[in-house]
Amino acid sequence: MQKLAKMIYDDAFKNLNNLDFSKLQNKTILITGATGLIGTYFIASLKNLSDKKNIKTKVIAIAHSEPSQYWKDLLPEGYRIIKGDISDVDILKKLPKVDYIIHAAGYGQPG
Repeated sequence: MQKLAKMIYDDAFKNLNNLDFSKLQNKTILITGATGLIGTYFIASLKNLSDKKNIKTKVIAIAHSEPSQYWKDLLPEGYRIIKGDISDVDILKKLPKVDYIIHAAGYGQPG
């Protein structure tokens, strides 16, 4: 795991002991904006759940651009990356059924 990925992974672990995540066991989670700051931390948290709490999830990450290698190091097993934009109707039509959606996409330069 690259140094940056390790730092984010360790930082995300601090949140795991504060909440009960057992309801996520064997669920499919769609994360929009997966390569942004918030999405990256959700991804890292799900990897920590898998690695340290044995809570396995299936992650579908929507990324607007090609994810960097450090980000790919944070992905838990059983993931799928969909490259695209959620404002594209064709992308939305291809999405599988999921149990939870974490909407972390947004315009990063609103000024």
